[in-house]
Amino acid sequence: MLRYSDATTPQPAAQAAPAVPLLAKEHQGMRVDYSSLLQQAANALVLGGKATGLAEMLRQLQGHMTELGLRWYASDTAVVDDFCQLYCIGRDARAALATQGASHDD
Repeated sequence: MLRYSDATTPQPAAQAAPAVPLLAKEHQGMRVDYSSLLQQAANALVLGGKATGLAEMLRQLQGHMTELGLRWYASDTAVVDDFCQLYCIGRDARAALATQGASHDD
């Protein structure tokens, strides 16, 4: 509930939100360029080809997106960074943020 106050009414000191590390540990292993994956999938649909490897990559993407949702709603904030690393999203932005000390403890 909101309450009127003016300059003469003492206000409680604003508390800073606790710092939440935004970055997961550095991803090791295979990475997938999501934009290339989606472009290849679109091309395969247009051409009607049989791209079984591409179908498998899309199946894995589905699983990774499901995991992202489950971990996020379980308060695992690093899952977004993990997903972005795996699919090569925002590499430069992550590198800049990493230099500011926004990593989770290893």
